[in-house]
Amino acid sequence: MKYDMWTSERTDEAFMKRLARGPAHGAEPNEQKLAVLVQANFDIPRWENQAAGDPRALQALEDLLHPSLVFRRANGTIVTLSEYLQRFREPPPSGGKGISVHRWGSTELKLLDLTADSAVVSIVVHTVETDRESLMGRPGAYENIRAFVLEQGRWKCRMWVNYPVSGTQGS
Repeated sequence: MKYDMWTSERTDEAFMKRLARGPAHGAEPNEQKLAVLVQANFDIPRWENQAAGDPRALQALEDLLHPSLVFRRANGTIVTLSEYLQRFREPPPSGGKGISVHRWGSTELKLLDLTADSAVVSIVVHTVETDRESLMGRPGAYENIRAFVLEQGRWKCRMWVNYPVSGTQGS
């Protein structure tokens, strides 16, 4: 089964509430699982922004990521789950100073493939560099392609590939 879904550039709260309605509101269970998957893909950038200082955001990321995750950074480096999570667990260099990335929004969600127990999602994450005290500029956009498996009723991301979107300063 293949299901393509494009969202508007700014997905509003009403859209997400309609999508997240469960069986009690007339949606089929598969639609509920799809809604959870879509919502998680929009939540991931927020969780990444907050994970270093918010244990709940870090836990949300850990709950979504499969223990055997393969993660490709935008620079091409491939890391494991523990290497990916390490940046949230260690204090930033220079006592909290230094350049970082703030993820400010996601657009262009596409569900590239969907089966009963797996999904492949593409989403563009928009970023801006920050010095940890203020946003500095240098916007970027990165395509994130994520492969999920459904295990024990929960989506788990097994593969996550990032690459700069052509024509943005992030590339």
